[in-house]
Amino acid sequence: MSNISKIKVDERHLKFEAVWHDLEPGYYLIRGIFKSDKALCEGKIIIKSSKKELCWVLPIPRSGRINHIVNAGSSKIESLSIQIPITKNTVIHEKISIRKLNFLEKFAHFYRRILGIYFSKSPATKELRKVVKTSLLRALLNPEKAYYRISELRHRRICGAKSYEDWLKAYREDELLFWKKKRKLPKSPSILLVVIQNETEQLKKRTIESIKNQICKPEKVVFCTSENIEKILKKVKEDYVIFLEEGDVLSPSAIRTFKHFAFYKDYPDVIYADNDYFDENGNPRDPQFKPDWGPEYFFEYDYIQSPVAFKREILTDVKEFGSNYEIILQALKKKNLKIKHIPALLLTKTKTIENRYVQKLNKLKEYFGKKAEVLSSKGSNTFRILYKISEYPKVSIIIPTKNKPELIKNCIRSLLEKTIYPDFEIVVVDNGSTDKEVIDFYSELKNERRIKILSYDMPFNFSALVNFGLSKAEGDVVCLLNNDVEVVNDNWLDEMMRHATRKEVGIVGAKLLYPDGTIQHGGVIMGIWNGADHAFKGESDGIGYMYRLCTVQNYLAVTGACMMFRKNVFYEVGGFDEEFRVDFNDVDFCLKVYEKGYKVIWTPYAVLIHYESQSKAKVKDKKIAEKEIRLLKKRWKKYIERDPFYNPNLTIYNTNFDLSYLPQFLAL
Repeated sequence: MSNISKIKVDERHLKFEAVWHDLEPGYYLIRGIFKSDKALCEGKIIIKSSKKELCWVLPIPRSGRINHIVNAGSSKIESLSIQIPITKNTVIHEKISIRKLNFLEKFAHFYRRILGIYFSKSPATKELRKVVKTSLLRALLNPEKAYYRISELRHRRICGAKSYEDWLKAYREDELLFWKKKRKLPKSPSILLVVIQNETEQLKKRTIESIKNQICKPEKVVFCTSENIEKILKKVKEDYVIFLEEGDVLSPSAIRTFKHFAFYKDYPDVIYADNDYFDENGNPRDPQFKPDWGPEYFFEYDYIQSPVAFKREILTDVKEFGSNYEIILQALKKKNLKIKHIPALLLTKTKTIENRYVQKLNKLKEYFGKKAEVLSSKGSNTFRILYKISEYPKVSIIIPTKNKPELIKNCIRSLLEKTIYPDFEIVVVDNGSTDKEVIDFYSELKNERRIKILSYDMPFNFSALVNFGLSKAEGDVVCLLNNDVEVVNDNWLDEMMRHATRKEVGIVGAKLLYPDGTIQHGGVIMGIWNGADHAFKGESDGIGYMYRLCTVQNYLAVTGACMMFRKNVFYEVGGFDEEFRVDFNDVDFCLKVYEKGYKVIWTPYAVLIHYESQSKAKVKDKKIAEKEIRLLKKRWKKYIERDPFYNPNLTIYNTNFDLSYLPQFLAL
């Protein structure tokens, strides 16, 4: 429009702003394209008139394509401004513009969005339709209300719930509704509830009240001190024991959920569930939505916490209660445990100053013995497990590449200058480079004994390049590396090797950062947008949700941009599937390895910079991309529907571990 007064991109403060003055009242269509590495959730529309100032959220979809109608009111507008906080990796393909809509155009846009929701076959859109909770007829009769309701929900599914209080209220309502539909309780195990006393009467009352409010009571409840636990456990006849501390509050269906889960999951040795904490005002906060059993994560952080139900046989050697963590470690020393997770929020816990860090550290050292060195962390919350490297097998670092001299030069030079691992070779698989600077660079490398240059001049197929490179690799261990990766810490290869040589581990991934230091890869989450994406993508580096960015993690998959595995594991699953020419070949490979019973590990201690997919071909024909996502969904449907290392109460429309926009109680 001609009366725009300014468009400003403040790169220092990472903010985009556009302002229009002296507008007529009515409805305006806002358009623009902002591609970003993370969801842009803080966009605002601010309208000022002589009478008032209004502020609305500007919903920006995952595609970055803004197409939103704003009702500017019925009086003359002094100014309409749009403010969008951006990131260093945000690319503005099309700047913001606005256009006044006439009556027919307004309703055409309203109905287009409504009909798109009600007739779409997309799983994500079908889920959204359930949340709208409005019939098509009602939406058509009041299109403006339906339009803004749909827009709000689309924004919320990407950017998370407005408040945990509202989310939790809806979750508890769904919890009660869930059990109303399942009135008949099958034959179930008996449960002993042991409440550890701390001599705080008010906290004790809170716990007692929550036990009274259970829709299914435990068979027995005992209050005792930690020192008297041994006497209690010697007399146990119940199938399972749950330890609580005074002040802990069980959800209304906690006991019934544990019984239900144990019955339908064939009575595991250990069952744990999700929890949150009371804040200083007595309000629930800080939900801990946990993954299923991940031993590497557990060893480096006590993510299981509470509530936990133990089979009574597990507790025969327990003399006193310290923590569930210590009990599990002690039991694991004797045998492999069947440990299962209920993805349900069943306890609000009172945070205590004493977290028994030293006791947990000592128990961890006792568990590992000489197998690994156990170190304490700076924050007194996490541990560091250093598996010993008894030998240093040769590593073949395979780099598929084509042209892009600045990338391949930077990658190889950083490898040679910064990698301290004693025995490695670099296998460059060139996919038909024609750039003179690249060809000259290859000539310079001829005398470097650790480097091979292989030619594979065929149409781009990342999987074929990897398979070809593997066939020429000398090392027993292989590290795939993109050409747009740069080494940060010199011991990165050693850190990956700590896990790659462990027989139970199949694949090891690394922490990859964008050039600005934000996260590019922290593991792969299945199910994101009904596909897969990188954990914590675009988030600031740090400890992450539940310390998941600073501890070794179990995942289903890691990116092929930096991935280590033993050669025999690669051939055991048939290598990379060449049907995946561009995308998801690494995910498919990881899932094949996982299905063979190997662990897929991500370590935060191997750190590299990734300049993001500049090594991939730019596929103009969307048919290839669509074919590959269809193949992924068909082959790995069960993991897209439920990733065991990601909690279903967390969003599948972002990778920041935010709450799901749809609170839903799950008991299995």
